[in-house]
Amino acid sequence: GKDLPAGTKVQVPFWLAQSLVRRNTATLELPTIYGAAAQEDLRHDPIVCRLGDKSHYYYEVGLRVAHLLKENQLAEDLFGGLQKRAAEIVQLLGNLGVMSTMQMSTLNQATAVFPCTLTRVEQDMYIGGREAESHFKQWTDRFGSYKMKASHLIDAPSAK
Repeated sequence: GKDLPAGTKVQVPFWLAQSLVRRNTATLELPTIYGAAAQEDLRHDPIVCRLGDKSHYYYEVGLRVAHLLKENQLAEDLFGGLQKRAAEIVQLLGNLGVMSTMQMSTLNQATAVFPCTLTRVEQDMYIGGREAESHFKQWTDRFGSYKMKASHLIDAPSAK
């Protein structure tokens, strides 16, 4: 095969780019989905970022890119964004055992749209939380009522 002229830019799959960068045969440019504007959005308001539209594996690929390019700020922004979005998922799911009907109201556009912006790992968290809620409800429904009875130890004479 023929070699590419020095300085030529090509788009290749990430797995190939990662291999070439590790062998020092190519350099990697920061993809625009992880650029300065994206990092700023993640820092200031990660809840409104439509990360799932950019990539279902936004965090996983982003952290690998950050490692290859030694972009510590990108890694911090990705972790911070994931933490804030995970907290929003927990907030959206509500308290365990308490159904949250008002939170999904169409009047609150932020929470109505948020589930549509999730990446794969966030979708797994959200679906897992809903599944846990369902299992918890099934478990509590097995108990007909909650009656407390005094222990027989209370009536026992005290040892002196």
